[in-house]
Amino acid sequence: MKTNHLSKSDFKIACTCPSKLYYKKKGYPSSMQNNEYIELLAEGGYMVGKLAQLYYPEGIEVKTKKGTKYAIDETKELLKQDKVILFEPAIESNHKIIRVDVLIKDGKHFDLIEVKSKSYDSRKPDCFYTQAGGIDSKWRKYLEDVTYQHMVLKEAFPEADITPFLMMPDKAIDTDIEGLLNWFSLSCTGESETGFKSIEVNFTGDAQALRADAILTKVNVIHAVERLMPQVMAKTETYIDSLKEGLVKIQEPISKACKNCEYRLNVQANSGFHECWCELARVEPHILDLYYMGAIGGTKDPYVNRLIKQGKVCLFDMPKEQLSGKRGIRQEIQIKHTKENKEWIDPALKEIMQSWKYPLHFIDFETSTMALPYHKGMRPYETIAFQWSCHTFEKPGSEPIHREWINTKNAFPNFEFAETLMDTIGIKGSVFMWAYHENSTLKAIFDQLDKYDHDNQDLRNWIAIMAKFSKDEEYRMVNMDKLTLEHYFHPDMKGRTSLKVTLPAVWNNNPYLHEVPYFKKYVGYDKAGNILDPYKTLEAIAIAEESEVIKEGTGAMRAYQEMQYGLSSTDPTIKENWTKLLLQYCELDTMAMVIVYKHWCKLLGLT
Repeated sequence: MKTNHLSKSDFKIACTCPSKLYYKKKGYPSSMQNNEYIELLAEGGYMVGKLAQLYYPEGIEVKTKKGTKYAIDETKELLKQDKVILFEPAIESNHKIIRVDVLIKDGKHFDLIEVKSKSYDSRKPDCFYTQAGGIDSKWRKYLEDVTYQHMVLKEAFPEADITPFLMMPDKAIDTDIEGLLNWFSLSCTGESETGFKSIEVNFTGDAQALRADAILTKVNVIHAVERLMPQVMAKTETYIDSLKEGLVKIQEPISKACKNCEYRLNVQANSGFHECWCELARVEPHILDLYYMGAIGGTKDPYVNRLIKQGKVCLFDMPKEQLSGKRGIRQEIQIKHTKENKEWIDPALKEIMQSWKYPLHFIDFETSTMALPYHKGMRPYETIAFQWSCHTFEKPGSEPIHREWINTKNAFPNFEFAETLMDTIGIKGSVFMWAYHENSTLKAIFDQLDKYDHDNQDLRNWIAIMAKFSKDEEYRMVNMDKLTLEHYFHPDMKGRTSLKVTLPAVWNNNPYLHEVPYFKKYVGYDKAGNILDPYKTLEAIAIAEESEVIKEGTGAMRAYQEMQYGLSSTDPTIKENWTKLLLQYCELDTMAMVIVYKHWCKLLGLT
């Protein structure tokens, strides 16, 4: 495709920041490339897209293997028919090009259907709008996408009457199909002409049953499109002007919004972030890494943006008098101890830790939420809890005991998941999680007890004690992420508190931990002799002639899906190896919490 054409994906990225359009067209390195989470979302999108096509059995797919020009010409020829349904037709107009997911032509009328894997709840039909009547920010990018397509289609067919739709998995609908996800499989067929993976979705199920199941809902969005059209037209004109005579970067003012830019990478060449920020990109420690820096001074006119305009982008350029409230306390701690290059622990944490009751249980859950439900009776994006790990200290000075559970059966696992955990940790002692994922999972299972009519009053009572259901409610689990935020800091953590950040900060700077017998299996060094993050020491295991290792939660979701429903699900050896990979990853998640806990004990003089 020519670089002076504005595609749908070009428009979408330019809406997030016009400067990114230049970097995308130039092929600069991006964190979106080889991003496990993004790829997982994309895979869900491919399957939902295939599902939508199966709703229209008479549809014709416009292939791209011969190139975009061929697809445009083929689309023109097919649209000469009075009535036709097309998948991925290519339509070009005035330096703009779109591929429509589903286009239904009936005379001079078009239904333009944009298929999204984002969840929708048909019980809340007004979700696209705020109470004040504006477009809800959570939906804006999706609605702008449809609006852009509507605009291009109308330019190409000015006499046409167009009705735009979003088609999405509906969280209000239960599937009647067992193993729906297993009806779809993905295969990579190489790279497209744009350099991205070309994915083919294979369907092996019952198409008639799938259409009757109808878990996708089609929503007319004409009113939102009409409201957004003037803005979209103005944006499009600006973007196209930057493409007509070669590529010209639209320089967006640098600001706090650059913090999470996908072009903010530590690369030797073609760094979009460094091109925008120039020498200011190299300042260390950087103000963009300050905890909640964007909220200082109010979100309408953040104080950090004023500093950036003045070229003051060092962490230490933030005036102390600008810091206030609970966030301000954390920000002051970060600035002070980064300047001193010293670890900090709050003495008040000692009393909190002394209040904990043995046995101490450190737990971690692996879960999955997919657009296509796993089992009959489930809704899109309903939680599947397929694995837990627990390290327990029975008494002071003891070594941690590890216990675990994983689902390997092709059946709804959530109640067995919760019941085995309940049997393991019972009602005695303190239970530790990192952040609120474990709490949210138990709440979801609590609701499923009624939905699936699962009769286990003991489990219901246990979850009611374990989980927090309302803001002021007492509950049993201790959130170590919250404790870290309020009571612990290391300069290596910068403005973050996740376990994947806190663990290496603790582990890499405290060699005494490497001598603890039950931590030694995670000791490893790189070629330069530097200690490795424990997640980088996990064993790679052969899966179908490829070495695999799971290092984060998204990888665990993908592994479970492949183990249970993928092409290797019928091979006992491969399934066993996936199970080993999942078990070693989840075990480290709870051991990582133990490592942090033991370090806190050392700092505070506790046994």
